[in-house]
Amino acid sequence: MNWQDLLPAQARLVIAYCQAAAHRVRGDRGEIGIIGAIIMVVGFAVAAGVLVAAIEGKLRGWISKIPG
Repeated sequence: MNWQDLLPAQARLVIAYCQAAAHRVRGDRGEIGIIGAIIMVVGFAVAAGVLVAAIEGKLRGWISKIPG
């Protein structure tokens, strides 16, 4: 007999769920996975494309103002 045997059935069930959940904890916290990496790469590519387009438009505007 241990101290958990003295608890009501509902309390023992909650403790059992907590213990089971503690054993399921995975050690890969912070890992983004393949899909996350693809999403990040696409996001950076879109951001770079927008930045290049903005700079290109600004440069074309400056060059068009040069006389001659």
